[in-house]
Amino acid sequence: QSKRWRAACRRGDHAPAPTLPSRGLVAREQVEAVWEVLRAEVANPSAPLRPPMRTYNTLMRALSGGIGPKRVDGARRRGAEQVLLAFDEAVRLRLTLDETAYKHALRACDLLGEWRRALDLLDESRAAGAPADVLSYGNAMSACARNGRVGNVLQLLDKMRADGLQPNAFCYNSALIACTRASRLPQALSILREMEGEGGVEPTTHSYAALLRACSGAGDWRTAVQLLRRMERLELKAEAVHYGLAINACSRGGEDGKIMSLLREMQGMGLHPDVATFTTALSVCAANNQLPRALSLIERMYSLEVAPDVATYNVLLQACDRAAKHTEMVGLVQSMPKLGVEPNVVNYNTAIRALGRAGDLKRVAEMFSMMRSRGLEPEVSTFRAAINGTCDAAVAGLLELDAPLGRLREMRELGLQPDVAIQHSLLSAAAADPQRHAAVESELGVDAEAVMAAAAEAHDRRGAGRGRGWRGRGGR
Repeated sequence: QSKRWRAACRRGDHAPAPTLPSRGLVAREQVEAVWEVLRAEVANPSAPLRPPMRTYNTLMRALSGGIGPKRVDGARRRGAEQVLLAFDEAVRLRLTLDETAYKHALRACDLLGEWRRALDLLDESRAAGAPADVLSYGNAMSACARNGRVGNVLQLLDKMRADGLQPNAFCYNSALIACTRASRLPQALSILREMEGEGGVEPTTHSYAALLRACSGAGDWRTAVQLLRRMERLELKAEAVHYGLAINACSRGGEDGKIMSLLREMQGMGLHPDVATFTTALSVCAANNQLPRALSLIERMYSLEVAPDVATYNVLLQACDRAAKHTEMVGLVQSMPKLGVEPNVVNYNTAIRALGRAGDLKRVAEMFSMMRSRGLEPEVSTFRAAINGTCDAAVAGLLELDAPLGRLREMRELGLQPDVAIQHSLLSAAAADPQRHAAVESELGVDAEAVMAAAAEAHDRRGAGRGRGWRGRGGR
């Protein structure tokens, strides 16, 4: 059998792989080729090979080389899936699974987020006389954490202590991540206190990133800032991600004043904000009608080679709107493709609504033409932006109501039907003239009272469910 296996491996080593682009992929192809030979020899009806467990452990170790942290997600997932396939083959062959086999399988479950199987493997390893160590418990906790399974993670913490094992930072960080995924900030802070207290484990930068992510989701800017200051006291160097999460917590919590000070602070430390952090800061400029400052931030982004995206430009378009710089707004949309950012429907909608509100029908028409020339067809949201904007202009006396009604007819010709928001805008704009109101109601083919009730209900629903995220990153 030994001679056959070595000969089989040699045949596998010479499997052709002439066009593979990297050494890592070549190694993977070679491992898979040898694995196929192993399967064939095991299934040989005349004299089946019976490999020892260490052969499969070696195979799993080789396959797990594709799931390291520097691998792309697709390769990591593929490697983890193959590890579990090899583990299952060993089970079918009724090999005696040892601690090493369970470690490989648990790590694969961690990376795949297969929390149920991870828990089963822990029980199986205990029953097989191969009890889990701290790392194996950590992998199981991490698999649970990826799915926000806070209860399971906490049970595992208790279980490993009962086994005489002391949780390390990896285990506690998994608990913190689980709390973040489940939006349980108070519980995450409690785990931090336990970690530092009876756990005797020093929090890491990963610990604080998990906590700050929870603060960001909850909009708890006070706790986020406190955590940054605590990192300073512990001499843990905050990175751009920590500041970015704290800044987003300030945005969600409505504390605009802190956003700019944190941005200055992180830049003073030599940290470069990412595009999301810059966009959040730009939203503050837009909200406070600070277009020059917003433009300065955009220049800073380009100087740091941080590429703005469509959301960044949408915030800048909003800043132009608040400053009534409509010429600059049109120029910005026109220049986006030259700057490497293709405008999307949201960008056009932002410009169209602003221009409509200003009563600039010519430029509204130009925006419609421009988006069609870029291969984008107007959607219901686009007509909503145009009609809502021009209705505002009609109420302000800048336009006649015929302008938004013209857009209504146009969208219907395209097979698009007005939603409740469009109907509400048109009926509200005509409210001062009972005769015109009746005519609009007739053209819409709706009951005005029903529309107003539906619009009020939708408004209340949005108000109850809306959290403050990055302004300008929202819907249309």
